[in-house]
Amino acid sequence: MEELAATDTEDASLSYGVVVDCGSSGSRVFVYVWPPHNGHPHDLLDIRQMRDRDSRPVVMKVKPGISVAAAAPERATAYLRPLLRFAAAHVPEEKHKETPLYVLCTAGMRLLPE
Repeated sequence: MEELAATDTEDASLSYGVVVDCGSSGSRVFVYVWPPHNGHPHDLLDIRQMRDRDSRPVVMKVKPGISVAAAAPERATAYLRPLLRFAAAHVPEEKHKETPLYVLCTAGMRLLPE
């Protein structure tokens, strides 16, 4: 994939992935994009961070960290909702069902009591 000033969401062949990094002081969501694999068994996918029309990486941060949901785990849904809505707005709707979502919570979870 050539260097893109912005990610072309009109290209139906592109795949997307979403990563939520839940940290101790805040959480971020990142959107990634890649073209179909070239078929060569030794080549990796060309995964890149999605960029908006101004060539800025598509990322959103919220504060504080996910540990705020420690006392009431049901609040985790409300905590993650703005991050997931942001990501969903950048991934074409027809790709939502097939877009992998990874929620990583190492540092944020370390703050929780056992």
